[in-house]
Amino acid sequence: DNVEVREWASLGADDVPEDADVVVVAGPQSNFVEPELDLLRDFVFRGGRMLILLDPVFLEGGTPVDTGLETFLGELGVDVGFDVVLDPDNPIPFFGPESLFVTSFGDTPVTRPLREGDFPVIVSLSRSVSAAGSADATVTEMLLTSPRGWAERDLEALFAGGVERDDADLAGPVSLGVTVEREMAGESGGEAEPEDVDEAKDAAAPPKARLVIVGDSDLAANRLVQGN
Repeated sequence: DNVEVREWASLGADDVPEDADVVVVAGPQSNFVEPELDLLRDFVFRGGRMLILLDPVFLEGGTPVDTGLETFLGELGVDVGFDVVLDPDNPIPFFGPESLFVTSFGDTPVTRPLREGDFPVIVSLSRSVSAAGSADATVTEMLLTSPRGWAERDLEALFAGGVERDDADLAGPVSLGVTVEREMAGESGGEAEPEDVDEAKDAAAPPKARLVIVGDSDLAANRLVQGN
């Protein structure tokens, strides 16, 4: 597929590698320290691209792990929930309630082929990832549960079994993933003077930061991908 994948250790690094087209963070199990987050923040804010797959990660007793990416993404208008998404209308037979399939898609370049081809997306143990509103970025929800789905916030009860939707939970349709597009700061500097119009047309458009964030990394695993 003309893709070269290389591992990169962010801890102790001075910057994201210069030849990186996309930085992928897939299923982090612990928290990022602030210097690592600063590297990712700088990379995005100067027009970088990221794919972030955030699983729900818990300590003993159901206490969720804060990876630090939640705060960073909040700056871009993305709300990553400390919860687990359930959907009784879209269960997967012989799996637990935390495994479900998605057939409702937002209008994004990522999900348009899935919607047009009627391809469901299978997720297993996902957290909610939704648009929180941002003046600096365009956030579009792309994967949605049915209206009867919800994001369970009582994680202790979830692990004990027998949870039911209540007022404390996030009501459906719940978003499990978003796309983010952010223009570089200072990119729009007003209208060009008439004598500068031709020069402005010839100038290359500044890069825009683009991110895809999903609340589950399992959807990218081979065991959940079935060809047709």
